[in-house]
Amino acid sequence: MFLSLGISSDIYFKEKHLFSTSLIYTQGFKVLENTSHTVKVSQTGMPNKEYLYDTFSRGSGFQFQISRRLQFYPWKKKKVN
Repeated sequence: MFLSLGISSDIYFKEKHLFSTSLIYTQGFKVLENTSHTVKVSQTGMPNKEYLYDTFSRGSGFQFQISRRLQFYPWKKKKVN
């Protein structure tokens, strides 16, 4: 399960659409990835040390998107009511 919040905008120049931009934040609620790491340190004359650590990720983060509209028949004008 995710929650996404964001804002998007269309960019125009002289009444012609250039592209669209979006900034979206996605927050995950369950752990999607869990990794475990073990680091062993040893030196001559000293006992070995072992460090264990885990990394968890919920897949949360920001997304920045730039997009362009796709028009199948560019020679036909769109009807505006």
